[in-house]
Amino acid sequence: MNKIFGFLIAMALLVWGCQSAPKTAAVKPPAVAKTEAPAAPAAEPVAPVAQPATVEPVADPSSIKVSDTGFSPLAQAPHNFLTFTLHVGHQDTAKTWEVDFVASDGTAVRQIKGTAPQFPPAVTWEGKADDGTPAAEGQYIAKLIVDHGDATPEVTQTATVLLDRTPASGSVLITPQLYTPGDPDKLVNPPLLTIALSVKPGIAPVASWRLFIVHPNGSQFMSFISEEHKDNTIVWNGRAPNNASLEAGTTYNVTGQIFDQYGNVGTLKAIFSVAAAAVAVAPGKPEPQVAPVTVTLDGAVIAESKIYFPAYSADLSKVGQEKHEANDKALDALASALKASPGSKIKVIGHANKVFWQDQAKGDAEQKAVLIPLSKARAQAVQAALVNLGLDASEFDLTGVGADGAVAPFGDLVNNWMNRRVEFNVEK
Repeated sequence: MNKIFGFLIAMALLVWGCQSAPKTAAVKPPAVAKTEAPAAPAAEPVAPVAQPATVEPVADPSSIKVSDTGFSPLAQAPHNFLTFTLHVGHQDTAKTWEVDFVASDGTAVRQIKGTAPQFPPAVTWEGKADDGTPAAEGQYIAKLIVDHGDATPEVTQTATVLLDRTPASGSVLITPQLYTPGDPDKLVNPPLLTIALSVKPGIAPVASWRLFIVHPNGSQFMSFISEEHKDNTIVWNGRAPNNASLEAGTTYNVTGQIFDQYGNVGTLKAIFSVAAAAVAVAPGKPEPQVAPVTVTLDGAVIAESKIYFPAYSADLSKVGQEKHEANDKALDALASALKASPGSKIKVIGHANKVFWQDQAKGDAEQKAVLIPLSKARAQAVQAALVNLGLDASEFDLTGVGADGAVAPFGDLVNNWMNRRVEFNVEK
């Protein structure tokens, strides 16, 4: 009973407390501030662990280069050998080197060897085998072999080169074989000589040729070169560069040289003859012949002129009016020069040109019977003309020597007129 009464009193008090208490807003419990987890401190940069560097090997290949595509041991330097430029790569590891000259059949005919640290910049090959004998003509390569201590040596080589021993050859055809020169005083439409070359190469192409016309005494009269005759044909008027003519009645030698690409030289040979000169003079129409006249004092020429004579004559009066006037002027000049040394001894020498110089017997007879008398007579004619111009005849010592002392070859139809001359040598 008491327990029930106590429960009722408690309930009543609870109801009364609920009705009499003032209403208040519900108070929210204070918000708990969110606290973020502190940020982790920034990580310190970690240096990468150094790895061993990988060093790429520097490319340094060995090489061999050649100076030309071929050579001839028979040629003149520098065509008689080849130069091979060498580069040995990685010389720090190279043990030995070797250059082999290998024929087209694979045979190494010549070997040049060396060891480190001797590495020459170049080697030469003069076309000989290891035993000193000439290597065979043909195609070769040069190999450079370098041993670095590896299982396989380093090998490099040149392009193919030619060892040339066969020179070019050929022939010369000259027409006409008996050449007849024209009038030496006329250069218009002269007779022509044709020289045709037939050239056959050896194993190398022909590069050039040259040809010589040679007098029997060995002197060179004329020369020709291929650069001026691309078709290998020469058409020639028989004159030298100084306008000299071929010597009548003479057989000339023709010699030639043919050069191939590598300086190998072949030869050409031929001959041709020059017809003998005609010596007849047209009857009734002799052409005047000019003769130089010189005055020398103690060996020095102090005056020179030309005197015209009739053909085979010393008579100065038998030349035409034009030549006569020219002679008068020439004699006046000579007289003035001689009068400058009064009281001197004047030696007068007459000379003549020989016609039959090719025939010893006829030439000797001509000299004795014709040339000496004619040369002396012409010297006397000039002396007489000078005496008429006031010189003293007693000062002259006169002689004629004919064809002796010629100053031009008798067969030189251009220049042999100079052999007909009169010389005055003044001696104080």
